[in-house]
Amino acid sequence: CEKFLINSLPKKKLTILRIPGVYDDMPNENSIIGKFILNTLKNKKITIFNKGRYKRDYLHVDDLMNIIDKIIVNKIFIHLNVVSGKSIKISNIINIISKYYKKNIKVQFKEDKKDKFNLIFDNSLLLGMFPNFKFKDPKKIIKKIFNDR
Repeated sequence: CEKFLINSLPKKKLTILRIPGVYDDMPNENSIIGKFILNTLKNKKITIFNKGRYKRDYLHVDDLMNIIDKIIVNKIFIHLNVVSGKSIKISNIINIISKYYKKNIKVQFKEDKKDKFNLIFDNSLLLGMFPNFKFKDPKKIIKKIFNDR
């Protein structure tokens, strides 16, 4: 799709944003972090593939919206990784949830031969455009979710 757009539209009129796993402050099914928290609160099992050893980049929805707003307001046409640049192992997300939940959580491990890769992105272009931008920390958001309960 990205290649099609690049080849079909004038570069001066095209913005492509590459977005990782987006999460918010609510335990819900819309993100992997939200789903893990929701299952924890419901005392349901969390399924982790490949021991959770692969890294993913997580972006808070507020950060995404702030960056999109800056791009629209400033009329920026670019191909951009909208990422925090701080990939975290899925197993570390589980450990953070467990720490703030203060109880053991049910985790089931499965193997997935297709999902054996890290998703690590370069955000230097983004930070060059918005050098003072501060990303929300998933650890602090997870802590807040459990402290608010």
